[in-house]
Amino acid sequence: MNCIDSDLAIALLKGDEKARDEMVSLENDDEVCITSISVFELLHTTRGFSKERKDLLMNLLEELRVLDLDKRSAMLAGVVGTTLTRTGRTIHPMDLLIAGICINNKVPLITRNVRHFNKVKDLKIRKW
Repeated sequence: MNCIDSDLAIALLKGDEKARDEMVSLENDDEVCITSISVFELLHTTRGFSKERKDLLMNLLEELRVLDLDKRSAMLAGVVGTTLTRTGRTIHPMDLLIAGICINNKVPLITRNVRHFNKVKDLKIRKW
């Protein structure tokens, strides 16, 4: 299973050819999922979307398995956040939650946001 970050979903909605190729490759490989945090991020940004783009987003979300933020994922995110804060290498709280979900579910995160997520020791990342 591979977990896509919201940046890949946004690129798909914008018709980015590289994102489309990446998604096809992921779907051919294994099941594709997204975190509930990324679902929130995507829906939160739809304010300026056309009806067509909102429909595309809803169709995409219907196709993906959603990994929820559960107690263990939240605890892992909290520990990671505390560790990063101690070393002065913080990342956005939403990214911490996404990392916690991926670590807990033992799935790689497919993202272009490598600069932030590379700070998370136990998170498997694949840049698209």
